[in-house]
Amino acid sequence: MLIPDNILRRQLGNVYFIWGSGKTTAANELARLYGGYVYHTDESRARHCRNADPRYQPALCRDVPDYWALEPSDAQAWERDIVREMTPMIIAELMGLSAQYERIWCEGDIDVDAVAAISSNIVTIVNLGDGYDFFDRPDQRGMLDDILRAGLTDEEKRVRLENAYKIVGRDAPAELPREIAQYGVGRIDRDGSSTPEETARLIAAYFNIKE
Repeated sequence: MLIPDNILRRQLGNVYFIWGSGKTTAANELARLYGGYVYHTDESRARHCRNADPRYQPALCRDVPDYWALEPSDAQAWERDIVREMTPMIIAELMGLSAQYERIWCEGDIDVDAVAAISSNIVTIVNLGDGYDFFDRPDQRGMLDDILRAGLTDEEKRVRLENAYKIVGRDAPAELPREIAQYGVGRIDRDGSSTPEETARLIAAYFNIKE
């Protein structure tokens, strides 16, 4: 069954999608300042993996014992497939949550093309600094710590750490994010001096949300 896009737009009218650099911090700050529920797509992944069917969600059902040992191109392609397969599940959950909360801040990876077709409540945070280190946060730093604590040789650890940074570690965008260039998604700029509150207030102003 295909649900018409206009029905999805209406159902997701109080859901705000936040993409880009620093999206988790921004979403948490928006909830603190303006209320609402924060939906973290990363936190829903394990649940979607449990509910996945290998016939329809092969990427979510793929068993990889050592993710950081994958070739970076394979890991990145797999991640894109995971996001694509998760998106309908995420949308279904957001539709249910939209009836329970005045507003929902959805942050994290989700299929750009699918969401841009059904919502105009989207912003991408663009980092204007010298780049962004994915692992420069306590919760993400634990991924690198797990590699270093693993029972691996020094060479195996070196390869996995290099792979980790090639896959997701650093992001210094050389061009406009595709969702902005292709779909005209709202752009929120930040740099090293931007505070979480400043970024959150810029996002709220874009969405015309008042305290």
